[in-house]
Amino acid sequence: MSMALSQLHLSTSSIAEKTSAKDFQAVEARINHKFDAATNTQLEEIDRISITVLGYRGSTPVVKLPINLVKKVTELKEKLDANNSVRIAFEGLKIKPYALINDKGSLISGVSCSADDFTITQCDEDDLEGLEL
Repeated sequence: MSMALSQLHLSTSSIAEKTSAKDFQAVEARINHKFDAATNTQLEEIDRISITVLGYRGSTPVVKLPINLVKKVTELKEKLDANNSVRIAFEGLKIKPYALINDKGSLISGVSCSADDFTITQCDEDDLEGLEL
C-alpha cells in the first residue's frame, strides 16, 4: 500500500531541534526584493520574506512568511545582526513534504515550510558590550 506525500501530517516536532520543542532558534531573517532583469537592478518592492531556523540534526529549514510581516522580520533581523540569541514560535506553521525527479534523474526531496506569523519567545541581549578582552 502506498501513501501520497499530501496525506502526511507533519508538525513542529517533525523539524524542531528536539521533538519536545515548541519554538526554534532563529538563524537568519531575510527580506528579498524583486529584481528587474531588464535594468539589472533591485527594486524597492518586496518579493518574499523568510526566517531560517535551526532544526533537527542541524538542518536549517526556511519558513516563508506573509509580506505584511516585513516590519516584524526587520526587527528580528536587527536582533540577529547584533549577535543576539533569539528563539521564536510560529503561528499557523504548515510543513509540506515534496519529492521530485530532476532533469538528471535524481530524486530531490525535502519539506516546504510557511507560517502565518511568529512570536519571539526568548531574546538574550548581547551582554559582552563594553567588556575588555
